[in-house]
Amino acid sequence: MARAGDADAGGSAGSRPPAGQRPARARAQRAFWDGVYQRDPDYFARRGFFVHAIDVAPHAARAAERALARLRGGPGAHAVETDDARAALERRPAGSLDAVYSCLFLNLDFDRREHVALYRAVRRALRPRGLHLYSVRSVDDPWYGRGRRLGPDRYRLGPDGPTVHFFSREYARSLALNSGFRPEAVEGRAEGGREFPIRVMYVADRAVPPASAAPSARPAGLPLDRTPR
Repeated sequence: MARAGDADAGGSAGSRPPAGQRPARARAQRAFWDGVYQRDPDYFARRGFFVHAIDVAPHAARAAERALARLRGGPGAHAVETDDARAALERRPAGSLDAVYSCLFLNLDFDRREHVALYRAVRRALRPRGLHLYSVRSVDDPWYGRGRRLGPDRYRLGPDGPTVHFFSREYARSLALNSGFRPEAVEGRAEGGREFPIRVMYVADRAVPPASAAPSARPAGLPLDRTPR
């Protein structure tokens, strides 16, 4: 990932807490999401990347705008866009990004067909050997299996809650290999605190030329999974 290159931080990080939740849990969730909206673009911008942040939710885009405004070196140094992530990626010139990063976006209410379409939009926008970096809630999440099952690893978490597509290591690997990526690393981590505990999986995939994207092409010495389930 080149310094002073382009890094897209895309996707809606999550839903606002449903009405009727316990106030402490609702406050914890709001603080968690608001921190995410600002933390990630701030992190990349402080390390010398040009950040083009995308979120479908206007309140999330405004939070990212506030974070980046504190760091701007001049007009147009960073960009924030309120839009659908896939549509925004498909408007980018092919091969124009060093990295695409998303936080808790791909585990929203997407089925496999939609995931493949999103992965391929990311792949088209990336330069050769560009990185697709993302976090998702994993099947080790304490919320996994709760609520109404809508499909493989997809659950609606209560009548007013969000639908979450939880990721397994195998699912993440399959999406990468079928979309022009080589899986490089997976790491699991507990996040969210006591009032809103979740289990997050961080994934790094590298864009490879079509001839190198076969399932057998795995780089030597790069762990696919550093954290046992």
